[in-house]
Amino acid sequence: MPTQKPLEGLRVVELTTYVAAPTCGKLLRDQGAEVIKVEAPRGDAWRYNFALSDHPNPRFHICNAGKKSIVLDLKTEEGLASLHKLIARADVFITNTRSQSLIRLGLDHDTLCERYPRLIYAFLSGYGEAGPDADLPGFDTVAYWAKSGFMADMSISTGHNYPVDSPVGVGDSVTGMTLYAGVMTALLQRERTGRGDYVTASLYNTGIWAVSGSIILSQYPSVTMPRTRDTCFPESSAYRCADGEWLQLCILEFDRYAPSLFAALGYPDILKDPRYSTFEARLVHNGELVALAEEVFATKTVEEWLDILRPLDIVCCRIAHFADIPHSEQAWANDYLERLSYGGGDDYVVPRSPIRMGSRPTAPLEECPALGADTAAVLAELEDAR
Repeated sequence: MPTQKPLEGLRVVELTTYVAAPTCGKLLRDQGAEVIKVEAPRGDAWRYNFALSDHPNPRFHICNAGKKSIVLDLKTEEGLASLHKLIARADVFITNTRSQSLIRLGLDHDTLCERYPRLIYAFLSGYGEAGPDADLPGFDTVAYWAKSGFMADMSISTGHNYPVDSPVGVGDSVTGMTLYAGVMTALLQRERTGRGDYVTASLYNTGIWAVSGSIILSQYPSVTMPRTRDTCFPESSAYRCADGEWLQLCILEFDRYAPSLFAALGYPDILKDPRYSTFEARLVHNGELVALAEEVFATKTVEEWLDILRPLDIVCCRIAHFADIPHSEQAWANDYLERLSYGGGDDYVVPRSPIRMGSRPTAPLEECPALGADTAAVLAELEDAR
């Protein structure tokens, strides 16, 4: 098994905050790159957001582990000059700083890509670089979830429903991985051309891409969103069971699997009824099938239904809670999780990187850099290199 990681020898400089852009750097670090995180004197605000006890925010840890942290005051000539020295020796520069600030500091992509032609410049924004929202700030709750349609139309309309309460960092993680994919593609291209490139990703763009199927479906004349329970597809809906837990079905080949489903529910001949025998007819009468299924599913527990449906090769599962994941046998069996210990009983179960390679095991989570811990060493190295 190789001892060298794929990206060893690659140097990455980050001028990033919060989650999305740092996630890109963390994934590069996982593959062996040296990643230098440049922070303002006050530090990345995400260090302190939801921090527990005397320890940093564990969510800061998982997207910054293994990096070096240096503090530079970019409002000073000295700080800005030091950053340029770092970038001059870097392969990749990652930032989510707003465009106007980058231009003011002379750190915009036009300036840096001309000055350092082999540099991969990776820029992450809320909404993209053009249009009326280009200069607006955007976290994933707004730019990924709310603006893409996710929040409003993923709820089931009941007359009393609320938009989906977005889980923290989901859009950030997906967008950070998207930027990582762009960086890796640009690095491959540089091997062929000798030149760097400008790579971008935005929370809004990634959100649109993630819900592309729903965006297309929303343009069908027969589809309204958000759905009501009457317009849900009975074969791919969620049902509350006798134990209060929910079961999720997902049947995509209706003619192949739906007959087995309704037979298991005690209605083996119902799909012969003209109201349900064709797709067009079911669009009108889906609500009746949903109501029927709700009544039957409420008679058994989730586990009882799984024992009935899984032998029929019907795709289904109990709808899990976030608090279930640290105890997931499936996740632990595949090394999707690990334990993060700060000592003194402050232990957390955290996700591991989803990028897996057959040539090497997934690296364990590294130490989280203290603010500015590597400033002296990194700046001394720059002086020695002069």
